[in-house]
Amino acid sequence: SATPASRAAATAARRKQALPDLDQMWLSQLRAYPAECHVLVAGHLNLILTMGESHRFGQLVPRFVAGLQARCKPLLKSRRLDSPDADAVMRSVNEFVQNLLGALDSYYENFFAIDDNVEPACLKTVEDVLFPRLSPTFMELFRIKFRADDLEIARKIQAFPTLGPGHLGVMPTFWLIPDACNDNATPPYHKAILKMQQLPFQQTPWRKRECLVDVARAIHQSVKEYYGAAYTANPSHYFVGGDDMLPIYIYVVIKAGLTNYMSETQFIDYCTPELLRNGEAGYYLVTLFNSLTVVSTLSQSNIERSATEAISKLQKERRELELRTSITSSAVSDASDSADA
Repeated sequence: SATPASRAAATAARRKQALPDLDQMWLSQLRAYPAECHVLVAGHLNLILTMGESHRFGQLVPRFVAGLQARCKPLLKSRRLDSPDADAVMRSVNEFVQNLLGALDSYYENFFAIDDNVEPACLKTVEDVLFPRLSPTFMELFRIKFRADDLEIARKIQAFPTLGPGHLGVMPTFWLIPDACNDNATPPYHKAILKMQQLPFQQTPWRKRECLVDVARAIHQSVKEYYGAAYTANPSHYFVGGDDMLPIYIYVVIKAGLTNYMSETQFIDYCTPELLRNGEAGYYLVTLFNSLTVVSTLSQSNIERSATEAISKLQKERRELELRTSITSSAVSDASDSADA
């Protein structure tokens, strides 16, 4: 009779023989139902990327993770991450992801062309498979490298416990002053603040980028809920445009009070491909970077002036970028449309 080992080997062999048919069936489904690409891509890639030797892509992630962790050990031990070698290690994850996406597209007959959402769906799934296996080792590199920046920004934030939107040059329309008669009133943009506080708990760059977009959507939603019927009657009057969004976003950043803003932001930046930089996620990543720039310039003696000067400079740069590229101008309206939905 067959031994357990021989039965397992036979099962693995049958599975390996069946995989080409499974791949082709999946491709056929993807071509027939491109609107369902997120579900189809997630299901199939989660399967093949975790199958080990049974699939040509099954060992790539485990091998990369093992190699990266080996490269991280001496860096974490020395805690000196200002070398080119350290930077190369930190950038290697995005390079691996991009190479893997390219290999998948080639193997599956240029399947990214089936629908514009296929490649983003692949990126999201690859990150979901890869990054939980890298944590917390990979993130620790960023915590060490940007520790001084994290501490400085946290110190700045702690210096302004009573700061309100008006101190940052937010238009009075968007101050959202709480009802003084309501003992249970929350601070302005409370939902956006709670969203921002979830940022460190998201495991993948994709989910962290989504978190930044969700913060913007919560800002729009807060304005909508505050004005109620007046908003419904005249939504354009209460539209939070790009120039309004930045100081409100800065307020949310300060009130959320995270202690590791720069390392979180750099982690997202190092792991964000060009594919996403010109879209909504890239827009709000830049918004977070700009928010931290303003926070670093705040002065206790003249907070409104120091904030307004820094914000005005960044707003001018944003307008110039939009004129040159016309790629980010829809990001704010996209977030607003999501809040209105």
